[in-house]
Amino acid sequence: MDDSTRFSLIYFTYFAALSGFGTFRNVYLEDIGMTGFEMGMLGAIITVFAVVAQPVWGVVTDWRGAQREILLVAAAVTAVAVLFYPLGPRFEATFLVIAFGTMLYALFHAPITPITDSLVLSTSTFYGRVRAFGSLAFGLGSLFYGFAIAELGSSLIFYLYSVGMVALIAIAWNIPSREENPIDVVGREAVELFTSRDYILLLASAFLVGVTLLSGNDFFSVYMRDIGGTDATTGVAWFVLTLVEVAAFVYLFRFIRRYRLLLALGAFAYAAKYAVYFFVSDPTLIVASHLLTGVSFAAFYLAAVSLANALAPTALKSTAQTVLWSATFGIGAGVGHLLAGHLHDAVGVQAMYGYLAVIAAAGGLVALLIRSDAAGVSEESEALVSRG
Repeated sequence: MDDSTRFSLIYFTYFAALSGFGTFRNVYLEDIGMTGFEMGMLGAIITVFAVVAQPVWGVVTDWRGAQREILLVAAAVTAVAVLFYPLGPRFEATFLVIAFGTMLYALFHAPITPITDSLVLSTSTFYGRVRAFGSLAFGLGSLFYGFAIAELGSSLIFYLYSVGMVALIAIAWNIPSREENPIDVVGREAVELFTSRDYILLLASAFLVGVTLLSGNDFFSVYMRDIGGTDATTGVAWFVLTLVEVAAFVYLFRFIRRYRLLLALGAFAYAAKYAVYFFVSDPTLIVASHLLTGVSFAAFYLAAVSLANALAPTALKSTAQTVLWSATFGIGAGVGHLLAGHLHDAVGVQAMYGYLAVIAAAGGLVALLIRSDAAGVSEESEALVSRG
């Protein structure tokens, strides 16, 4: 199996499994009678423990050259950890059982995506093309689970996640091992990485976009109902956004090759998307707007992981990705959830998006301060290299 096929399958399998757990976890918790506070606590556990774990995973991975081994272990442990959810109601201390499983999941879930990104970027594989399979899988998976849990129950999402991780282990089993790096080299290059002006600016931009990214997504269904849309319209809006996102992952480098410019585009696209939510109250126009603003995540993520890889010293490629992930989906997302919740109660969900638009735009401005001229090759150039 060639690298492109292997990594495409890894992304597709992982995000297909994750789409059920990530999208419908709270539906299951509501079904078993948990309160909103308990749901929030479990979400906080995932965020906090992942933030703490990610940099540690990155350093250990680079030091021991253990990308493949950690990916396999992480998939295996999370496959078991999610089963604490359907196991929990069998015990009187249901919340504590599920909280333990959530903590275990968070600790080992943390390195899966950033380490996979690092592995792909260390090969000649065209990153955008293979990462698009993850977005496609998440969109199709969310659609599938929406219908399936109505017939088979919401606990289905945990069993299928476990099955997906077993499949991921089988696909990733033959990934070549990497060389170890002496700890003194890791330490020296860590100083170089974390004193890099451009890397610090990348983390700052990623943090600002991260504040808006997950919180903006989580409140979207509430927003659509608030402006008179239906849950079906929300589903269509997500589907349109996913299709645009997949195309953007594949083709964006044909048009914008400089990472810092693509990063800024992603941030400004988020700002534009949230500005539309703020100013528009027509569900049909919101769906149509995704034909343009749907590039937001693909542009931001494609640029961020590629730039982190370009800026990272040779021995710290995985660390650069895990710290970036922590800044965006960990610390940034945690602050964003708190801020969005406060704004929702204080000014309403539609006005909340106006504030998120400003924050995302600030992330774009910070991205423009990056000096690096690092750029990706176009898909056509990549094909020529492969044939050569």
